[in-house]
Formats: sequence, structure tokens, C-alpha cells
Amino acid sequence: MVAYLGTDSNVVIPDKIDNVVVTRIGNQAFFKNKNIVNVSIPNSVKTIDRSAFYGSISLKSINIPASVKSIDEQALSGCSSLISISVDNNNTNFKSIDGILYSKDGSKLLNYPSGKVDEKYAISNVVTEIGRNAFYGNVNLKSIEIPSSVTIIGAGAFDGCKNLSSLIIPDGITNLGVGMFYGCTNLSSIKIPDSVTSIEHSVFQNCISLNNITIPNSVTSIDIGAFSGCKNTIFNVKSEAVKQLLIKSGVNVSKIIVNS
Repeated sequence: MVAYLGTDSNVVIPDKIDNVVVTRIGNQAFFKNKNIVNVSIPNSVKTIDRSAFYGSISLKSINIPASVKSIDEQALSGCSSLISISVDNNNTNFKSIDGILYSKDGSKLLNYPSGKVDEKYAISNVVTEIGRNAFYGNVNLKSIEIPSSVTIIGAGAFDGCKNLSSLIIPDGITNLGVGMFYGCTNLSSIKIPDSVTSIEHSVFQNCISLNNITIPNSVTSIDIGAFSGCKNTIFNVKSEAVKQLLIKSGVNVSKIIVNS
């Protein structure tokens, strides 16, 4: 399926089109569709591609059938009304817990629905990886508790979580990927562990409420624009080397305090 061009609110995807079995929902098939509220996916579909439902702002729920083997991590991003993702119990690759999409073994949190209304969420200590854009655009969450079991957090994981106020990144995380906290405008407190070695582009862009942040000596790479728009932030470092990394990334030297 390449694209849906209709205006219906309830869409049933057929298992065959012109007698050809539908096995894939293509990239941007429902991209920024404003009308679709419910969608029925047939048990013939094996793949849901990148941005398949991206920005479908009226979509409230979706069921992943047993046949689906692959879901791109951005397939359901930006669905601001999506409150629940359900998965057929016979699916061998994915499962749903409280409406949240996980890998079947529960080790990877793939998608926390953007419209889910809870203000707090504690991630299970079974989880070792938070997927790319996993919490993208959820404006209700104020607090997320990440267990020490998590060693990988994907790029853009908390992008657009405007009400997220504080977060502790667990020990073991080595990389803060592109846009991880982009646009988290209420983020005022965050702890970066000594395990982190790189901070990529746009990680904290427009985090305008971030007043203080400590960059550990373990950090050896900071991309240009990592802290773009952090106009109120004071940066605490313990070495001249980290200070220079910040300056090269675009941080004003007057905002950096060296505490040796």
C-alpha cells in the first residue's frame, strides 16, 4: 500500500488489491492524515514502513495483527491523539503493555503513544533499550523514570515532550543521539552520567528551562548545535578540555564554569 487518498475516519485496509496480497504499508502511506480515527490492518501485512502513520493527528488506536514482523520506529510518531497500541497475542515480534508498544521479549520500548494522558511513567527494569522517537511528541508526561537496565536510548527518544521537567540518564548510556531532548521546553533538570562520551547535534536544542547542567569529563565529543537555544543554561565542567568542546559546539564562553 503506497498511499491512502480518501477522507474516511474509519479505514479498513484490504488484504488484497486487484487480487494482489497486501503485505506492506508503505512510507508515508497515511502521512499527516487529519481524518483517520481508526484503522483496521489485515493479517496479511508483514511490514509497516517509516512514517506510515506519521502525524495522523486524529488516530486514536491501532491494532497490530499477528502477521506483522517489522515496524519502523517512526511509523507511529506524531499521532497526537493516539492513546493505545494493541498487538495480537499471536504476534511473535511485538507485544503491548498498557497500550505501549514493546518488542516481544519486552527488552525494547518502541512507542509510547503521543496521546497517552499519564503524567508519570516508570519504565520496567526488563527494558534495555528505548527506541528512536519512542516518546516523541507526548505533551502529558512530566516525569519518566529510566531504570539502570537501559543501556541504549535512540535518537529523538524524548523529542517534543514539552512538559517533561526532569530526567536522570542511567549509568551505562554512552551516546546522547540527535535530537534526544529537542524542544523539551520545560526540562529544568537532567543528570548526565560519567559513561556518556558523545553528545550529538540538537540533543538539547530549545531546552529553554534548563538552568544548570554538568558535563562530565567522560565526554569527548559535542556536536555543533547540541545546545542551540539553551539561552538560560549555565554549564558546569571539571576540565579545560570539556570547556573547549562546549565552545566549539557554539556555547558562549561566559556560560561555562570550570570547577576543577
